[in-house]
Amino acid sequence: MSHGYCPYTTVAAVKAADKILGPDRAWSPRDKVQAGWLDRFYRPIAPELPKIPEIASNATSVPEEHVAFLKQHGWDAEITACPPGQFLTAAVFDLLVKWKTPGASVPVRGQDGTMYPGAKLEDDVEFFATHDGREAACIATETADRVWIGMIDEPGHQLALADAARAFLGAPMRKMRRAYLHFPMVDLAERETLDWIKGLYTLGQDKRSWEIKEAVQQVTLKMNHLAARARAADEMTVGITSLPPPALIIDRPFLVVFERPGLPQPLFAAYVTQESWKDPGLI
Repeated sequence: MSHGYCPYTTVAAVKAADKILGPDRAWSPRDKVQAGWLDRFYRPIAPELPKIPEIASNATSVPEEHVAFLKQHGWDAEITACPPGQFLTAAVFDLLVKWKTPGASVPVRGQDGTMYPGAKLEDDVEFFATHDGREAACIATETADRVWIGMIDEPGHQLALADAARAFLGAPMRKMRRAYLHFPMVDLAERETLDWIKGLYTLGQDKRSWEIKEAVQQVTLKMNHLAARARAADEMTVGITSLPPPALIIDRPFLVVFERPGLPQPLFAAYVTQESWKDPGLI
C-alpha cells in the first residue's frame, strides 16, 4: 500500500507548542519509540526549520483559527474541536519542483503486466547502483533540490519509512550508465494517525506538564513528466498530562558520582552491583 511521511512537519507541529508554552521546550519520551524520534528527528530538525520556507506552523486554542490556517494552505482540518484547557498545533509543507529538462508522457508496463500512465526522462538524470545491486536514479530540478527514485521492499509506515529514506540516501553508490528513466506517474493522497507520538510531554512555563493527546498527518505526492509536488499537513492536540511523568527505576548495576562545582574531577565515584544493594542502617 502506498504511503508517505514528512518528519519535518511532525517536528514543526511539536515545535509550534513553543508559541503557547514558551520557547525552547524540552520534550521527554514515554517509550523507546519516542526517545528514538527525539534523537533521530526532533533534535536535528528543529534548529533547521527557520531555513525551510516551504514549512509554516500555527498554535491556537481557537478551533476556528486552526481550521482557517489549514484552509489557507489548501487542507481540510482533521481536528476541528479543542477541549477547554487544551490547544491545537498545525504544520504544513508544500514543495513543488520542476524537472530541469522536461520528459515525455509515455505509458509504462508494471511487473503485473498492466499499463500505467508513465513519465520518460532522458536528460539531466544520473543513475547509480548500490553495493547490493539495487539501482537508483537522481533527477535534477530547476532548483538545488534533487529527487531520487529507486525500487525497495515496503519499509513500513512513518518512522520506518523515514529511516529507510535516510538509509537509501546514505548507502554507498557507484555511477552507472542507463539510456533513460521511465517511471509510473504518481497521484498519492493519504491520512494517517501518529499514535506513536501520543504522550510525548514537556514542562510548560506554567510549571505544569503538557502532553500530545492526538496527532494526525495528511500527505500528498504528485509526479509526472514535468514536475513533482510533495505536500504534508500535521495536526496535534496538546493538553495537561492525564498521567504523571514516568519514574526512573534503577533496576540494574548503576553509577554514583559525587560532584562539586569548581573542582576538575568528581569527588567520588562508585559502580554499584546487586551484591551491595543492602539497607545501610543509620547513615
